[in-house]
This record gives sequence, structure tokens and C-alpha cells, in this order.
Amino acid sequence: MKWDEASESLTLENADVSLDKGLKITLKAGLTGFPRSVIEDPQNIMQAMATLAFKNLNFLAEDAVLVSGLIQYFAKEQNKTPEEIRASIVQMVELQTGPLSGTPFMEKVKTALRAFLENPGKLAVDANPKAPVPFIEMLAIGSMAPEQVPDMLGAKVSANENVN
Repeated sequence: MKWDEASESLTLENADVSLDKGLKITLKAGLTGFPRSVIEDPQNIMQAMATLAFKNLNFLAEDAVLVSGLIQYFAKEQNKTPEEIRASIVQMVELQTGPLSGTPFMEKVKTALRAFLENPGKLAVDANPKAPVPFIEMLAIGSMAPEQVPDMLGAKVSANENVN
């Protein structure tokens, strides 16, 4: 994690987690408007909401052999087919997204998640807005028109595609 005082930017670059049984997760994220006062005392985060902005988020899960093994395990444990377990996972993810359920973005998420669970190669979730999006704006739009937030953030999701 890197904080740049001059630009008040907080950047998380290439945070990697790898499991021996076959799963690698890479995370990158960026915020702007992150003042020294928050670094010195995290309780000041509410005061920083006026300046805090979302810059980017990139999540990549790959080499997910473990996913197939877990699906097989839970299918056996619950006396279900792997297809039923995959469908249950997709349904649980949709239920957890609340207001995004039924939106075009959620349909893309479900399609990508199904493809990833069927053939666990790569699952990528990227949010790269053209310009940093103030958190205040995200909260306002999120409460009034949550279906607009993915577009506002330039959010995309894909499975088993070539990802850099």
C-alpha cells in the first residue's frame, strides 16, 4: 500500500494471495482525496468523506482449481449435483447485491460467474471510471438509483478471458 501526500492518493498495487491447492487472487485499488489526518487518525475518515474519491478497483481470481474441488465437495456433502451447487452460488451472489439484482450489470455478473464456476480459469472485476468519483456522489446515486453505480464506476466483469 502506498500513500502519496502531495496528491493525497492511496494506492494498493498487486496485493496477491495464492493458495497451494490452486487459487490466486490479485487486487489493485486506488483512492484520492485521502488526507494526512486520516493516516494519523483513522477515526477522521468521516471528515474526509467530502474529499474522498474512488479511483479504481481491479480484482482477478485465477488458476482456481480449488473452486472445482469445493463445488464437488459441497455437492457430495449436500447430496446435490455440481450444477445445483453452481446455481446456488450464483443465486446467493445475486441476493447479496440487493438493489443491483435484476439490472443489466447483475446479468453480466451472473453470466461471468456461471462461466467461471463451470470452468474456473479467470474471473475479473474491474472498475475504472474516466475520472475519480467522489464518495459523496456514489452514496447519493447509490441510494436513489443504485443501478447507475456500475456505469458511473466503469465497472466490468468477465470470465476466462485474457486479462493483463
